[in-house]
Amino acid sequence: MEHLQQTWPDAFEETVRSLLPAYPAQQPLPPDASFRSVGLDSLGIMTLVMRLQQRFAVRFPPAVVAIANFETPAAAWRTVSAALDDNS
Repeated sequence: MEHLQQTWPDAFEETVRSLLPAYPAQQPLPPDASFRSVGLDSLGIMTLVMRLQQRFAVRFPPAVVAIANFETPAAAWRTVSAALDDNS
């Protein structure tokens, strides 16, 4: 499977990687890889949701806080990006 290129800011990458201490720092984080495949379980995903809200000063409506919207780095960034657009 060919991985997509990173399309998010460093602050997003840092937030995600803070929850993946076993993921090699020198290895790119593939946007299309499931968080489960890189070591994040459902509780970790919910922690990620909270940290992204804090880091980007956004609030996700309850209907948006679904695993499908945070299943991969690309999906999570789309969700954050949409929340940022809603705040502007």
